[in-house]
Amino acid sequence: MKLLFRLICALILAAAAWGSAMAQDAAVQPGVPSVTHMSFDPSAPETGTKLKLSLKMDSAARAEVKWSINGDEVHMEDYDGLEGQVSLDKPVKAGDRISVSVTPYDSAGTAGEQVTRTVTCGNAPPFLRVANQNLAGDKYTAKIECKDPENDPVTFSLQGPPGMRIDPKGNISWKIDGATSGSFTIVVTGKDDKGGQGVLTYSIGLRR
Repeated sequence: MKLLFRLICALILAAAAWGSAMAQDAAVQPGVPSVTHMSFDPSAPETGTKLKLSLKMDSAARAEVKWSINGDEVHMEDYDGLEGQVSLDKPVKAGDRISVSVTPYDSAGTAGEQVTRTVTCGNAPPFLRVANQNLAGDKYTAKIECKDPENDPVTFSLQGPPGMRIDPKGNISWKIDGATSGSFTIVVTGKDDKGGQGVLTYSIGLRR
């Protein structure tokens, strides 16, 4: 019985030692290179956006990054960090379908699984600004300059004091009653035919 007990103990100790050795071997073996996070910045790009990709990898020495627009490869680069950003150096416009594929590699050149993300570029809203304004006698006029990134037609609307108007070309006119004075807020909205909307708010003051 004693001999049998000693033999069982020896087998248990040998198994434990073998398991410990295997665990140590597994711990020192390099992991498989992998992409653990990929996201576009911004997440909803618009015409003219400088698109970036936030990237995080594990056990990778470098990565091959390929960008495509509407199925055509437009840019490729090697990324040599574990976490950071890479940028697309081509302009994007509304309707473009942008894809980026990332393949991680370890220091021995072994490739991990390729990961791909895709996003569609949206319509950018018009940009409005006051190009000039003038007050002559009892008449106020202003010119609203509008630039739409896609050169879409833009329709104007206005909220302001009673009697103030804006025409289709962005010209504001207001015939002022002789007793009118104070501060007035003007809100001009420009909306393109794809639903993009830009809003300009400014104020004018009248003293009598």
